[in-house]
Amino acid sequence: MAGGEGKARIPSSSAETHLRQANDLEPCSSALIRLLDDALLHSDLPESLLNYYLELVQEQNDEERQLRAYAIASDRSLLGSNQLLVAAQIARKTDDENGQVLLRKFLSVLLSVNAQDLLPWTEFVLERVQLAEKDHEYPLAASILGELLRQQGETPDLDLSLRHVQMVAEHLQDTAQARGIYESLLSERPDEVRIWSPLLAIYRNAGDETKLCELLESLEKLSLSPDEMRIVQLERIRLMISSGDLGEAEERLRAILGEAPENDAAADLLLALLSPQEDRLEERVELLESLFDQARSRDDALSVTKYALQLAELHRVERREEAVSILVASLPLASAQRELLETLLGLFTDEDNQSDRAEAMEHLLALERGAEAEGLLDELTQLRRQEMDEYGVGRALEIAFSVAGEREQIAANYLAYLKDQEDYGRLGEVLLERAERESDDVRAAQFLAEAAGVFADQLGDPLQGAEALMRARGRDPQNATYLDGAINYFVLVGEVERALELLAKAANCEDVEQQVVLLEKRARLALNERREDLDVLRAAVADLDKALGLVVREEQRSELQEALLQTLFALRESEAATVNQEAERIVVLKLAGVQSEVGDATGAVDTLASWLRSNEDDLEVAKNLGEQAERAGDLSAACFAWEKLAEASEGMTRRDAVLKFADAAERSGNPLDARGLLEAVYLESERDPELRARLRRLYEAAGAYTELADVLKSELEGTDDEERHHLLLEIGDLYLNAQDASAAQQIFESAKEIGKAPFVVASKMAQSFLLAGNIEAAQAMLDENLVAHGKRRTPELASLQFSLAKVAEAKGDVDGMFSWLESALMSDRNNGAIAAELAQRAQDAERYDSAIKALQVLTLRKEPGPISKAEAYFRQAQIAEAQGDGKKALLLARRATATDRTMVSALEMVQRLG
Repeated sequence: MAGGEGKARIPSSSAETHLRQANDLEPCSSALIRLLDDALLHSDLPESLLNYYLELVQEQNDEERQLRAYAIASDRSLLGSNQLLVAAQIARKTDDENGQVLLRKFLSVLLSVNAQDLLPWTEFVLERVQLAEKDHEYPLAASILGELLRQQGETPDLDLSLRHVQMVAEHLQDTAQARGIYESLLSERPDEVRIWSPLLAIYRNAGDETKLCELLESLEKLSLSPDEMRIVQLERIRLMISSGDLGEAEERLRAILGEAPENDAAADLLLALLSPQEDRLEERVELLESLFDQARSRDDALSVTKYALQLAELHRVERREEAVSILVASLPLASAQRELLETLLGLFTDEDNQSDRAEAMEHLLALERGAEAEGLLDELTQLRRQEMDEYGVGRALEIAFSVAGEREQIAANYLAYLKDQEDYGRLGEVLLERAERESDDVRAAQFLAEAAGVFADQLGDPLQGAEALMRARGRDPQNATYLDGAINYFVLVGEVERALELLAKAANCEDVEQQVVLLEKRARLALNERREDLDVLRAAVADLDKALGLVVREEQRSELQEALLQTLFALRESEAATVNQEAERIVVLKLAGVQSEVGDATGAVDTLASWLRSNEDDLEVAKNLGEQAERAGDLSAACFAWEKLAEASEGMTRRDAVLKFADAAERSGNPLDARGLLEAVYLESERDPELRARLRRLYEAAGAYTELADVLKSELEGTDDEERHHLLLEIGDLYLNAQDASAAQQIFESAKEIGKAPFVVASKMAQSFLLAGNIEAAQAMLDENLVAHGKRRTPELASLQFSLAKVAEAKGDVDGMFSWLESALMSDRNNGAIAAELAQRAQDAERYDSAIKALQVLTLRKEPGPISKAEAYFRQAQIAEAQGDGKKALLLARRATATDRTMVSALEMVQRLG
């Protein structure tokens, strides 16, 4: 915008930069517009912000705001020609007074900017001239048009030149300048009647007979049309009359009228000749009647009026009825001629046709104003009722209202008539018109509200009713019922966006209590009508937050908090549907916070737990849930939270979480729930005494591997095959963990006899052989079962392949080990243990392709595994960096930090590479 064309801009201000960044991160154009609206009205916005505001409202196609921004920019001389044209185009479409004022302003600035070369902008010069003429600013119009003609040089446009000189002569009354212009034009176009005809009149009025005769002589030498020739002839006849040659003048005038009976100039001259001659009265009457009939036949209203009045004047004394008849006959063409109507009504008596009298009164009523119209209306309605013409009464009231609707009695009588006739369409229109004319804002608003009711209730048009109520609010903004009604009507017809926008504007008021009411109303409307629209719901949350930030009564606060909770629930549902986890997470934390604030600890726990079940590595939510659940006494949720926090965290956070998990599990009566994590964290620690003591307590409840295996053995009796099979595998695993190969083999042999999951059993048996150092036996068993299973990829096949990888490793066959691990992962891509094993070993061995495949599997898993999503991303980042791809490494490291914001190693890489 800055003083140039197109998209040329000055460097953005800091404020603009921040606003753009905010909008890029989370689109919020509507909110930014409302923010800048305030600044636009109450402060001098920096140019860059004014540019940005204009850009935003252009995107929203908000022409009202565009117009406001263009007006401010124009005042500060920031608009170039093309932008002024855009501004003018918008203003041109605006019907209200402000838009028309701005149109004049933009065009004036446009012409000022291009004052030295107006020719390319001729269209807009003429538009500005037309507007100036409309405003009766004739000196301005003549000046602009004169400058355009000057720039056109030696051959200016003839039509524009004639328009200019006519303005000079008629409106500026500068006869001398007009004469000079006409004479200059005549030298170029001596045959142009639009030049020489007015010039003849100028010479005649100035008494310059010499110039007049010279011009006539030159014209008589030209080949003129018959009509043009008659103009010359009439001018000669005027000279004859002025010299006393009346007989010749009359003869020539009658000749002209014989050829062209519609020639009023000839007729007027002839009548003027006859008027002083009293003995020629009948000739005058005959001539006037002929001229009157001819004027009627050609629908010439002005001539009809002129001749009718002259005839009526001649007949009014001795032939009044004839005068009335002539004037009545004139009405179809001369109904807007006040003199004729007043003359006719002055001639009427009670013996004449009263319908004709009423018609004449009706025509005159259309020309009256104020008290005169009111008085005439009373007479006319009385006459119409005497004639039993109720339709005529209505027409009279309509006419009176159109010319003097500001008169209380006229308006009241017309409204009463329309209600009585049940003409609701016109009733609504009249109420709108009455409001427009009313100077008292409160009364005007009442008329508009009444019109709204007519439109909505009687005519079934709630949208028009809403528009009327918005106009009522504009006249009386203190009356809240107008806005409420308009909002209800807009919602009724589906114009919810408009209703929301209106509430947003209204909520910018200074009355705090009113602000709170409007903000809550807007939020509830958004929730009820646009709960599927994310932007609208986010705005609703912002509205309620703003309302709660204001000074409100405690009862109001409770209502606002309840509305906020409902809105947050809806927003979370919508955010979840878009799979925008980060956005949903923000809502979850806010929702839980509000629930906690209102004393709904259980609700806060449920909210956080529902999120953590699907996002188990979210440390902040896990910690928040643990603390909320402890306060609420929900030990089950507390165990869940501390467990997930321990699984997803590291260092002291992980240590503290597993201790809290163990305590909560013990208090809930399930101490063994924490066993696995407690063991893992203890092994990670450097024999932390608190962890050791806590683990000992747990082992006292659970026992060591061998002891626990013995306990499980005692549970084998009385079980069905499926449960027995499961227990045997678990016992065998415990012996494997205890490094007791012999005991493990015996258990797996028992499991094999049951016959369930034979390939899983074979895989585990092979692991026991490996534990015993019998590699060949492990190889043989796995080979046999691999053939028996076939090539179909299943979790069982993955188990066999994983064990074969272990065999290959035992043989020192590194390539074989990686080959079997990759095969196992292909057979069961949901197996986090296999993926983690392959990822770690391949990365350590710099087999990066294999490592990346495994790590990508881990990032797609929903269930937690040996390697977290964040660690999987970070390991990929390490590989990318090792391969020299710093850009990819930075991207993956950022993903790791986005998944786990506490991952120090990933944060350090981002800082180092970014």
